[in-house]
Amino acid sequence: MLQSGRGRGVYGDSISVSLLGFEEATKAAAAGATAAAAAAAAAAIGAAAAAVIAAAAAAAAAAVAVAEGFKSLGETGFKTAAAAEEKQQQQQKQQQHKQKQKQHKQKQQQQQQQQQQQHHHHHRHKQKQQHKQQQQQQQQQQQQQQQQQQQQQQQYPHPQFCS
Repeated sequence: MLQSGRGRGVYGDSISVSLLGFEEATKAAAAGATAAAAAAAAAAIGAAAAAVIAAAAAAAAAAVAVAEGFKSLGETGFKTAAAAEEKQQQQQKQQQHKQKQKQHKQKQQQQQQQQQQQHHHHHRHKQKQQHKQQQQQQQQQQQQQQQQQQQQQQQYPHPQFCS
């Protein structure tokens, strides 16, 4: 029969020690899972940022090509340039759509990771780390939106041609 109290047998002491060991192991596992989730989120954000930069470079090159096309073409060429610009706009819309899909997927992954972490571990330190990750991802998304707006502004470098 198991007795409770101080110094009352080996069983009571060993149970308290094993529970402390389990708690320490749980804390260590939680820290490892948090670090892995942060690394995965950082890698996904880096990939998305690289895609946005590549899209911005392509849009800038296309805008320069369209502007030079306006300079060198006559009235009939103007229609061809307008068609090329429309095609470029469609490509940019497709890129933006893909970007939004990536952002949505990242957001879902982040929420999933947070739910798993919150379900298993309710420590304030981890919540601060998650909040930091959310802020970083929000800043990343704001930067992406600003780059997309810059791309759109670069499409029409000379408003006087749009008549």
